[in-house]
Amino acid sequence: MTNDDGIYSPGIYSLWKVAKEFGSVFVVAPDSQKSAVGHSITISKPLFIDKVTRENGFKGFSISGSPADCVKIGIKKILDMKPDLVLSGVNLGSNLGNNIIYSGTIAGAMEGAMQDIPSIAFSLDSFNPDSFKTSKIVIRKLIKLAIENKNFKKNVWNVNIPNCTIEKLKGFKATDQGSQYFEDNFDSRTDPKGNKYFWMKGEMIDNDKNFISDSFASITIGFGLRNITDRVKCLKEIYRILKPGGRLICLEFSHVENDTIRRLYDTWSFNFMPSIGKQITGNKSAYNYLVESIRQFPTQPELAQMFS
Repeated sequence: MTNDDGIYSPGIYSLWKVAKEFGSVFVVAPDSQKSAVGHSITISKPLFIDKVTRENGFKGFSISGSPADCVKIGIKKILDMKPDLVLSGVNLGSNLGNNIIYSGTIAGAMEGAMQDIPSIAFSLDSFNPDSFKTSKIVIRKLIKLAIENKNFKKNVWNVNIPNCTIEKLKGFKATDQGSQYFEDNFDSRTDPKGNKYFWMKGEMIDNDKNFISDSFASITIGFGLRNITDRVKCLKEIYRILKPGGRLICLEFSHVENDTIRRLYDTWSFNFMPSIGKQITGNKSAYNYLVESIRQFPTQPELAQMFS
């Protein structure tokens, strides 16, 4: 387990409390706040490791580096065996759209995937949550899914959890990466000694808040998946495991362009984003696999019955 908010964050503590229900947990996290460091690694100075103890039996290792450093050194030097899962989070604040390239939380999970280990990044849509009760429900469900389906190596699940009560959590959405981004600029200032400095400012541009407003936990898949066939397989596995829970699953990709795909959407309530539509039309075997996969999903009346 790692994160980018540091080993003393309440988010990693809540993740640890759930993860330890499934087996041995090794926490290797930054010794301080490392948000927005992306997938940076430390090559110009040494890394230091310290043992950390927190309440209720929490033990871990703090690293004087980035989340990617933590995963690397955890696998290569701290653990004497390869872990079954790499978990990153729970991040304070969502990780959506284009902004994921800056995220240390995502980078920690991606580093695990690069080591051929199934990896999940968890983020909560709040910088100051009242509790992690809803997060724990989502985390428990998805860790169980990952343990039972170890066929998503070299792949990362980016999970964003709404800041709502358990009662208001509607379920899960398997989604594609959106287009949220930070439209930034720099404010020029002068310190008391007359030295000029700059402070980044800006506005978050977000057209992808559906999972937040609808109170769904969002599972973004596809990092590292090389083709549409693998993506569909992963979607099918998520649906198959989550279906018995009686919660709504929307496999949702926006902006349908291809007429055939649009007709499939009209029939099966699916959306597919343009880039996937282009991949499908240029790959007959992938297209046929997709059609066959969709046929195995429930019809709208069946969904309605399942939700009731």
